[in-house]
Amino acid sequence: MTEWVLDENVLIVANDISRELAGRGLVCPQANDACRVAALTLLQQCQEGVRIVIDDLGEVLSNYRRRMAGSGQPGSGDALFRYLSDNQYNSDRVRRRELTPNADRGYEEFPEENGLTGFDPADRIYVALAAGQAGTCIANCVDSDYRNVADALIQARVRVRELCPDCLTSP
Repeated sequence: MTEWVLDENVLIVANDISRELAGRGLVCPQANDACRVAALTLLQQCQEGVRIVIDDLGEVLSNYRRRMAGSGQPGSGDALFRYLSDNQYNSDRVRRRELTPNADRGYEEFPEENGLTGFDPADRIYVALAAGQAGTCIANCVDSDYRNVADALIQARVRVRELCPDCLTSP
């Protein structure tokens, strides 16, 4: 069974469905309708029993909290954030991986591959969570960082599923 590490952009893209329906501006306009549906579908699968990996330091949940709407009509990303908050200690639904802070790499668990030295510090937590974990895969919608270092991630045995390869953008 695959466990998912969800880059925060997956939740943001899923939220754009409700923003669009409500006539509000999109947060990720580069994501097309197929991308939004792919994000929503994965979030629904996660709530139906696919396990999600977060860190024991609480950083992933903090990242999600900062990026979710917090006001008005909540979207699917907000719903997943609430689901994770409610289930963060339920090991059937969420796996809390221990991470060790590292001043140079962000986390001890972040791979030391040469091709990853310039990787975005904000996204290192997602790679650290997936590194060395058979059956764990990072889900990404619109961030080209993963594509740009795909060979180094493969060398480090980090799996990434690009939900929206046609929508990848630079940060």
